[in-house]
Amino acid sequence: LKLLLRLFLASLVGCCARSMSFFNVNLVIPLFLNSCILGFAQCNGRQHGAIRNIEVLGVVKTRRSPGRRLFVVYQGNGVVHLKAGGKYLKNFGDTNWIELNTKYGDRNGWYSEFQVPPLPTVITVKGETYGYSGNCNLSPPSSEAEVRVRLSAGGQVETDHSSWTEPLGYKPEILSRGVLKYHRWFSTTLQVTFTAAGHDHSGALIIDAFNPGRSPASIGFPAGALLTPKNHRDGGMQNLVLKEALSITVQSGMRKHVESYAFCGNKRLSSPRCNLRPTNYILSPEYLSSQIAVYRAVEPYMTLREEL
Repeated sequence: LKLLLRLFLASLVGCCARSMSFFNVNLVIPLFLNSCILGFAQCNGRQHGAIRNIEVLGVVKTRRSPGRRLFVVYQGNGVVHLKAGGKYLKNFGDTNWIELNTKYGDRNGWYSEFQVPPLPTVITVKGETYGYSGNCNLSPPSSEAEVRVRLSAGGQVETDHSSWTEPLGYKPEILSRGVLKYHRWFSTTLQVTFTAAGHDHSGALIIDAFNPGRSPASIGFPAGALLTPKNHRDGGMQNLVLKEALSITVQSGMRKHVESYAFCGNKRLSSPRCNLRPTNYILSPEYLSSQIAVYRAVEPYMTLREEL
């Protein structure tokens, strides 16, 4: 029996060798590489990875009941949840994605339709990443993507962003005077968490990044990038402002820990020691020479934080 098994294996190996010699190597190798590239694209496309690049499109009239719906588009494997006035909004989930792409354009993401809350209001959109098996295995991130926007009485996302500054502890005039500038600087496939460890020293901002993808990934932080306490219970702590521009590259499957110099951004509040979230703002670089310079720049515009 052992002899027969050996003969069978030998003949099988011989057949495989003849088959490989029959095919043109120049054809086989490109086909293999194309398969690898296709697998990478599938694992890093709109439908895979952590929830990211969330964008609220506003209220749109539809033929479906109840006639008006709140549209959100995002990338990643999972769903998003909307909350307004302390209540979660219903996700209708009754629309074909191909139909939506045809009607509203392919934004390289997924559309979701939600009930329209009483307007005007502030809504919070938070991702929920699904873990899944196979070639694109992923563990949900420790910190899900989250976006807050204000909707006008007509259901449009306010584009002047002036009302976004009160949750940060600043009056809207800080934007019109150019001290604070709108800048959507945080967008990455990396899973990133931010922690504050005081202020005005080289380890004040702690950044931990993990790359769940199959290739190296990077993220850049501009000088003046503004981060604010993530949890409402930490609202009595100051924002942090990155002193110098920073870039991080993380290899596939690896983690990176970075500590950077950061200033406090609210003089009357306590030094932050808490989890942070990125904002869509930067402090103008001309005010980043020292902690005193930051305080002098923001002090005329400081106010109590507005609850979102």
